[in-house]
Amino acid sequence: MSEQQGDGVPEPPRPDAGPPAYGTPPPYGPAPGTPGTPGYGPAAYGPPGYGYGYGPQYGYGPQYGYGPAYGVWQRSPEATSLRTQAIVGLVVSAVLVLMCCSPLLVASAITAGIALGRVDQDLDSARRLVRWTWGLVAASVVLMVVLFAVLVGAGAFSEGGSAGA
Repeated sequence: MSEQQGDGVPEPPRPDAGPPAYGTPPPYGPAPGTPGTPGYGPAAYGPPGYGYGYGPQYGYGPQYGYGPAYGVWQRSPEATSLRTQAIVGLVVSAVLVLMCCSPLLVASAITAGIALGRVDQDLDSARRLVRWTWGLVAASVVLMVVLFAVLVGAGAFSEGGSAGA
């Protein structure tokens, strides 16, 4: 069929020879990157079968999960972060409202809820509302600590108390 040339490289197949039989190796030698093959360079990096345009790094081959579908709306990373902050602010406000029952904490829960509603439409407004939420939480905690210190200083928690005798 094909004769060897003088330098050991097989001759290209003739156009009239037809396709090679099933299971026969390609006529031009081993695939590039095959280990131990001189003149072809080092083997491809990564697991076998992942070199030369095949594998997850090229968008083909086995992948973990499916990426976003074409045309599907996705939230920006900043909007996702603001949404998370608003959710945490809402939970913290709700827990503190149950513990302290402060009007400032009720206001912070309301601003966190409004911020959750605005994350997808108006990022600047949601960012301001999240700041207000955390500011109201901090102000409420500071006021509760000051109130507790004033009550302890006045002796409201002592046995005799200032109300009796």
